[in-house]
Amino acid sequence: MALSTYVELQAAILAAAHRTGDTVLAAQVPDFILVAEGRFNHELRTREMEASSTITLSSGNGTLPTDYLETIKVISASSPRRRLAYATSDWLEEAYPDQPSADSSFYTILGSTIYTYPLGTSDLDFHYYQKIPDLATNSTNWLLTRAPGVYLYGALVELDLFTADEKSATRHAAALTTELQRFEVSEAFNLPSVPERRAHTFSP
Repeated sequence: MALSTYVELQAAILAAAHRTGDTVLAAQVPDFILVAEGRFNHELRTREMEASSTITLSSGNGTLPTDYLETIKVISASSPRRRLAYATSDWLEEAYPDQPSADSSFYTILGSTIYTYPLGTSDLDFHYYQKIPDLATNSTNWLLTRAPGVYLYGALVELDLFTADEKSATRHAAALTTELQRFEVSEAFNLPSVPERRAHTFSP
């Protein structure tokens, strides 16, 4: 069975669960995929997820990209350019109680906003990990193309939990762990240098 698009993935999930034709369960499959994507966004950090964006500051703060997951680095486009260091909001409030305006040295993130201290005016070159493009609004994405088994078994784990099939959930969780490990091996071979990476073991 082909497994390269959102529609094909939904059909494959029902076929693997031996529930093809089950219209009630079919209606839930998009939710299973969505929840699985949430897991992947939490666990995976790959080169395809690396992105950069220019953030314009106003009074020292700016809006994060809508697909933001995690910061890689923040560089102020001041002259000279400088890399900002992360600090907690509590520390920054104590260090800069008067909130002076100057070239920034630090940043913190609260909600969907990045704050710089001192309050900077220069644009930020913001490097970050972005969310995996969700299949609910995309017919396919890079993860489904590179590792369709990750999507298949990730959604099957959620289906098993929904149907309270613990035995099947355990089996599919083990298969998902294997697929993720294979994916990360292929990812490592395509990197010029391999940083320490987290090990993935999924359980239902």
